[in-house]
This record gives sequence, C-alpha cells and structure tokens, in this order.
Amino acid sequence: YKVTPRSCHRFEQAFYTYDTSSPSILTLTAIRHHVLGTITTDKMMDVTVTIKSSIDSEPALVLGPLKSVQELRREQQLAEIEARRQEREKNGKEEGGERMTKPPVQEMVDELQGPFLYDFSYWARSGEKITVTPSSKELLFYPPSMEAIVSGESCPGKLIEIRGKAGLFLEGQIHPELEGVEIVISEKGASSPLITVF
Repeated sequence: YKVTPRSCHRFEQAFYTYDTSSPSILTLTAIRHHVLGTITTDKMMDVTVTIKSSIDSEPALVLGPLKSVQELRREQQLAEIEARRQEREKNGKEEGGERMTKPPVQEMVDELQGPFLYDFSYWARSGEKITVTPSSKELLFYPPSMEAIVSGESCPGKLIEIRGKAGLFLEGQIHPELEGVEIVISEKGASSPLITVF
C-alpha cells in the first residue's frame, strides 16, 4: 500500500509504503506545521507579505501580491460561467445547429465588497519564530508586523491576524523655499504629534 498523509503537518516523506506480507509499525514524523494568517482590509489593494524565519539565514520569503478571498471567489464564478457557456455551445453544435437555442439567461457575478480578506500560509518547524511584515502602496497595517512562535506538535492554525487601513498621504510646499522649517502633524485633540519633519 502507498500511504499518503493529508494533514496540517508535513512529514519526512510525502508518502510511505506499507507491505502487509511483512507487517511493521509505520512511523510518521512531522517536520513542519501549517501556520495560517489573514490580513483584513477595507479597500482592495496590492498586499505583499514578508516572512522572516529565526532558523533560516536565507533571505526572507516574500508572498504576493496576494489575491483576496473575494477575488478568488469571483475568478471561480467566472470560470464556472465560461465552462457552462462552452458546454452550451458544444451541445448546440452536436444537435446540428438546425434549430435556434434560446439565448442564455444573463449570469451575474457578485460585485466585490469589503472587508477584503487576504489569506496566506507558511510551513514552520517546531520552535521556529517567524516575523510577518505586510506591505502595500496605500495601506497602513495594525500592527505593522507580528511575531509567532510555533511550539509543540499540535496544529498551529491561525496565528497571524493583521488589519490594513487606507493611509492618507499629505504633500505640501513651503513658499518661499526655506531651510530648517519644522512641520508638525498632529491628531485633533492629541497631546503629542504623530509626525514631525524638517
């Protein structure tokens, strides 16, 4: 028999062979565990995730640009509509094309509405600490990055949850041009400034 484990764990081998004519104990050793994460945004944007491992000295893993759950669902709907259209065309041709077939009822695809969910995953080793940092051209993330430690042999599941909000970009100029001008950006009613630039 070929034994293939399907799990939130990855094992030393993708599959194992078991021979019933010489029975023995089959040992499966988990070497990696499936860590899940989600970024939730109000606006559909380009979102990239960088994952840095405490174990690997290699460059960080970059995932993305990610597609939102809503985009993936719409792509699946469009593919199903196209498959049905091709099936109708095929059936029409098989009938000889002598009689007119009714035009298909207009098939609707859901409009994309937020909040948008961007799912990602990583296969971690036991004891591994990962640092997850999302990035986007127009989104600010809360928290800006997250750390997670995978310990034990149980399924880690969703360890990373980050919120992305559309940022406000301010541009301006000083007239006439002067050096050493301090610009303070503060939130209304806040005691300390958000940003101070020169």
